[in-house]
Amino acid sequence: MTKSINVVFIRQNRRVNEGTVYIRTIENRVIKKKSLQIRIQKNHWESYFNPVTQRFRNDERFPNHSFFNYKIENSLSELQRHDNDIESLPDNKKSFLKYWKESIENTDNHGTVIKHNTIIHKLENYLTSIDKGDLLFKDITPLFLRGFKSYLGTVNDPKILSVNSVNHYLKVMKSIINQSIVDEYYSYTKHPFSSLKFSNEKVKKNILNDTEFTSLLNTEITNVDSNITRDMFLFQVFSNGMRVSDLFLLRWNNFVNRRLDYKMFKTGNDLSIPVNINMVIILSKILSVFDKYKQCCDSFTIEFKNEFTVLPIPFVGITIHELDVIISFLDYDKVPGNERLYSSMKLNTMKLVNRTREKMGDIITYKGYKVGTNDEKLKRVIDTREALMNKINNYFIDYVLTKIQTLKRGHLTEFVFPVLNNNLFRNIGNNNNFSNLSLEQYKSIKHHTIVYNRKLKNVQKLCEIKTNISSHVSRHTFTNLLLRMEDVNLYDISQSLGHSSIKITENYLTSGFNVEKIDYINKKVSTKFRVQ
Repeated sequence: MTKSINVVFIRQNRRVNEGTVYIRTIENRVIKKKSLQIRIQKNHWESYFNPVTQRFRNDERFPNHSFFNYKIENSLSELQRHDNDIESLPDNKKSFLKYWKESIENTDNHGTVIKHNTIIHKLENYLTSIDKGDLLFKDITPLFLRGFKSYLGTVNDPKILSVNSVNHYLKVMKSIINQSIVDEYYSYTKHPFSSLKFSNEKVKKNILNDTEFTSLLNTEITNVDSNITRDMFLFQVFSNGMRVSDLFLLRWNNFVNRRLDYKMFKTGNDLSIPVNINMVIILSKILSVFDKYKQCCDSFTIEFKNEFTVLPIPFVGITIHELDVIISFLDYDKVPGNERLYSSMKLNTMKLVNRTREKMGDIITYKGYKVGTNDEKLKRVIDTREALMNKINNYFIDYVLTKIQTLKRGHLTEFVFPVLNNNLFRNIGNNNNFSNLSLEQYKSIKHHTIVYNRKLKNVQKLCEIKTNISSHVSRHTFTNLLLRMEDVNLYDISQSLGHSSIKITENYLTSGFNVEKIDYINKKVSTKFRVQ
């Protein structure tokens, strides 16, 4: 005998007008039914339910027809998936909120717990606003999700969320539903998120332009705390846009064999970058050996072919400062129309050759300096300066790294920057595994991030920078510098930022970065091809 399946309306007794809609099966005279949790008036059932189609009619006078039909279709499909056995259907009384809260109780990542609890709090506030005390799995429908989405983007709770934040909240909620399906805790015939589309807004990223970055580098700041804050931000930039959590958790033993090796706190990915002179200068200030760098710049010399002086010897030992004097004197803005004389400590009398603009050719940028295309003498001075600077920098990098390696054993596991309390993190071993922090440790990082960002606002003001500076602006600024370099591809950027995939880098670069290279390409094409 075949099994009959129908949608029926049942009242508890004839004296009440309201009843419940069920799915009912009859097989071998055995009747089984499952409530669809639809409460409805008897006259509405008789007026708007079509017994032939087993659906409610599409009638403007009965606005709930779409929602009720969705529940009917979902339940009938689920019943079919369980071989029409009503008793095998999922328990419609299972609480989504309870499942979510129990799930995050078993999560070790404190950041994830805090984020999820924030979203749950928003969801509970929305449920209160629609007079619901709990949220069952069966209640999560496209209609409910659209209502929650609208609430997040329009209600001050305590503020209206951006489109991207709303999408993020909903995606987290979707991930919990997906997990419940994997756990076989609850299942949907049609996923409630299947018809919900996520379209993020492109948000322009805050990036320091060249003028602002130069101001950050060169502004004299007398306040000690602000100076340290500026150095920390610069260290982030010059260490491939290091995240603030990694900056705080950086230990002296992360510096090995002229490289900085660490595991990124946010992703757990390993990153290894070469130690550069800008990083070392900042470290030398913390180690109180920065004066050694000044001494190197004053005393280190390099052989220099004397093309500009009347000295009898062809080569002289020359310092960085003396090379800078020559370069500044040969600057294209100061090109004389006739011979000029200049004297310095070591060069005695320097007789400049007659360098007219015609002889120099077009002005170009050469290793950061403005020079004439034909000005080979100035180019050689700049090359000499670069060679001497490399000599000084390599010596100083080795000098500082040696100082780090000779720190007492206990100091090697101390934090480089004076932010976090070392004693609070004494349980972290020499391998610097910060993946299982206590809640107190995690909150300490979050608290000091807020304080650091507040201090960066003071630095921004002191350096007269218009762009709002936060810890993450360092990462944006580094990325923007990469984008403007020649011969740098997407893979290079992905590796430099420590992303786990090219796709992450592509998404990261979709908005907010400098478009100078795009402008350059556009102008080149427009110059080559002309509309007639």
